[in-house]
Amino acid sequence: MGEADWFKLLTNWFPEVASRRLNQVRWAEIEPYRDYVKGLLEKTTATTITNGCGTRES
Repeated sequence: MGEADWFKLLTNWFPEVASRRLNQVRWAEIEPYRDYVKGLLEKTTATTITNGCGTRES
């Protein structure tokens, strides 16, 4: 199946995901956190996440 075929299926199964308009409404809400998230993505790796699994901070 090609990308267009998958898009057609996903649009039918999950219409809320297929519409880019619905996502754009939230951009203004998350914009203040952009730099924070970007920083986390730059220093967080799969190993960091795996090492933290199963632990709780007090």
